[in-house]
Amino acid sequence: MTIVDLEAETPTPNTVTFEAWDSQREALVADNVLLKSGLNPSTDFEPEYIAVSGGKAYVTLQENNAIAVLDLASGQFTGIHSLGFKDHSQPGNELDANKEDQQANLQTENFLGVYMPDGITLYEVDGKTYLLTANEGDASEWEEYANITTVVTGTVENDGETTDVEVEVLDKTKLDGLPAVAEDTNFLLGGRSFSLYEVTENGLTQVFDSGSDFERITAQAYPDHFNASNKNNKLDSRSDAKGPEPESVTVNLVDGKPYAYVGLERIGGVMVYDLSDPTHPTFVEYVNTRDFTVDFPEEGTDPAQGDVSVEGMCVVPAAVSPTGQALLLTANEVSGTVAVFQHSQQAETPAELPFTDVTQGDWYYDAVAYAYENGLMDGVGGNRFAPNSATTRGMLVTILYRLEGEP
Repeated sequence: MTIVDLEAETPTPNTVTFEAWDSQREALVADNVLLKSGLNPSTDFEPEYIAVSGGKAYVTLQENNAIAVLDLASGQFTGIHSLGFKDHSQPGNELDANKEDQQANLQTENFLGVYMPDGITLYEVDGKTYLLTANEGDASEWEEYANITTVVTGTVENDGETTDVEVEVLDKTKLDGLPAVAEDTNFLLGGRSFSLYEVTENGLTQVFDSGSDFERITAQAYPDHFNASNKNNKLDSRSDAKGPEPESVTVNLVDGKPYAYVGLERIGGVMVYDLSDPTHPTFVEYVNTRDFTVDFPEEGTDPAQGDVSVEGMCVVPAAVSPTGQALLLTANEVSGTVAVFQHSQQAETPAELPFTDVTQGDWYYDAVAYAYENGLMDGVGGNRFAPNSATTRGMLVTILYRLEGEP
């Protein structure tokens, strides 16, 4: 980690390492901080994302299933906190770990999820600090080394053929810090969820986890493309390995109410939660601007696919937004696009549109309504708007002309 004081007359980098924790390796392992066998913390810790508040930086150590606390004034790491494990055998933590049955089938299973968060942000309220984590999961793989393996959990009969159900899990022989479990209990990479942790004097306390929400909600929204990858549109493609993969998380205030946004890397889209009660966040909506009817090209990208694979996110508060409304921006890794969403506390009454190919519930409905109501675009004739057609130069010229009041 590197700290730079930008207010100093001559800013100089202060690089902070984890070498002081090498002597505490045994204690870290006892506290379920994961370390590769034979490696010390200073070699194995992999800082991922950072959230800062109150003179402290909270750093996700993804592969180690932990969060490090860095005191910015002293330039010292003051704590390394394991995030524990998620019991998928408990109601509320159901998952679909079977990609062979080609259906969304969430159920409890004998797995322990290793949260392994990627993105992190924080929210402060009533004198308390809460860390929010996107629990993606990640393996360590380089050259001939890999700390993952597969286990067979059953079989599936398809057209008279029997197929093993294989699930990707951590290789228990290559990691220190895993709790002692029965031989048939295995550890999944990631939590397929987002979590909230309260920062306390003694460390971090999990006060919320979204459980099976993400898979349950995406199964309802996209039953034919549930757990699809960001490389194909196949149903169940990622069920055996990290599912929807929550990648990034951020928070914004909309008319004074806090909302959490969680980006999903594989199936794509953003989950929105109301954080008014940080210990009991409530689901608000799921927005996905990916078009699953468009196949992946052999090379490059196809703009018709929309936004594929949320990687990073950024919020724009209403006070500084060019629209006067809170905005969310997502950077979509596979499609190479940036999407901008506007979040209003109270949705306006949907406009009545004359187009037969635009219906309420379509992801582009509000944009079409805006363009139509403001006289920027009036369709292609025959009560059609053609929302999936390419915008021509002529259309752009017309829009710009109308924006200027038709001078």
